[in-house]
Amino acid sequence: HGHASERGIDMGRVTATQPLSSHHNRRRFLLFGLLVAAVASVVVAISVLSKNDVPAEELLQAGTQAFDRGDYNVALASAVEVLAVQPKNAQAALLAGESAAGLQRFDEALEYLERLPDDGSAEAVSARCAAGKLLLLGMQRLSPAEQQFRRALDQDPENIVAHDHMAFLLGLGSRNWELIPHRLAIIRSNR
Repeated sequence: HGHASERGIDMGRVTATQPLSSHHNRRRFLLFGLLVAAVASVVVAISVLSKNDVPAEELLQAGTQAFDRGDYNVALASAVEVLAVQPKNAQAALLAGESAAGLQRFDEALEYLERLPDDGSAEAVSARCAAGKLLLLGMQRLSPAEQQFRRALDQDPENIVAHDHMAFLLGLGSRNWELIPHRLAIIRSNR
């Protein structure tokens, strides 16, 4: 107690003899500085993330080129990097799924492909067809494959890839009457 009163501090009350650089002022200054730094960090992070559209496009382009060359590791890495910044990027999710499938990592591929909502977009239909092919040909899971192709056809009733695979799948199960509409759709598309 003796030391506090010598410096002009009366246990919680500020007196006229208390110096400006008191413990409380330093603490407030430090907290204010930390708050300013935190706000600045958030502003910088938002500006960096908002400028990532161009690099994301470049990464997707590089990933697509790698996929076309058969370099699925590079393609998958590019897609995953885009998804880290833009988790709902449909093109990146589709590329990641197809690349993982190319690497025979089927469960991982299905996870990426299921990220795409059934919204009728070209990417969503492609994802359903890719998942169906993976389930049918890679994993020999006929019922889930059929569900994927039906989801594709719900979004795009004229999709030839889905019709072709449905006809093949139904033929495997000797469901010949059910495959007729799919064969007819394929025939109509060849006009």
